[in-house]
Amino acid sequence: MAEPNPATWAAVVPDDTDFNTEIRDPLRWLLGHSSNPKPFLRTRGSAPTSLSNGGGSGAWTEIDLDTTDENRGFVTALPATIPVDGFYDVGAMIDVDVERSNKALRIRKNGTDTIAQDDRPGVGSPVPARITASTGNVPLVAGDVITIEGYNDAASGAIDALATGTWAPVLWIEYVATDN
Repeated sequence: MAEPNPATWAAVVPDDTDFNTEIRDPLRWLLGHSSNPKPFLRTRGSAPTSLSNGGGSGAWTEIDLDTTDENRGFVTALPATIPVDGFYDVGAMIDVDVERSNKALRIRKNGTDTIAQDDRPGVGSPVPARITASTGNVPLVAGDVITIEGYNDAASGAIDALATGTWAPVLWIEYVATDN
């Protein structure tokens, strides 16, 4: 999205068209008016994803997201691909089915950059262990691909990132602004 070039109103008497272009239209974009909503995406997984244990030394596994619950302005939802440059709030959640291993959730940009992560210790965590991570305002560019991964270091075998209804696993992305 190009940087706006707002009117200075110097030596100009603004009319309805000027006000619509300079005030109403940008406000509709920011507030998500139905005729021009700001980008928002919510995707989730409909089946459990088996999280490998990496032979007991720990491993990250991409969580399968196969259902789009809401899509406003994303051309490609699976995988989630950022539609326009700007600042976004990105969040994710998974439920993991055991307490015996250390586990974590991370949000990745383009498969290489971790933009948010949350870890849970093995002993004493509830079952299912709900893990959430979010970025706050993070700069992203059009074409960035956002994925989520779960971590497991159980000594014996894989554990599952459960599909617990419509709330987990889930990824949501909301456009915030062109600048922070």
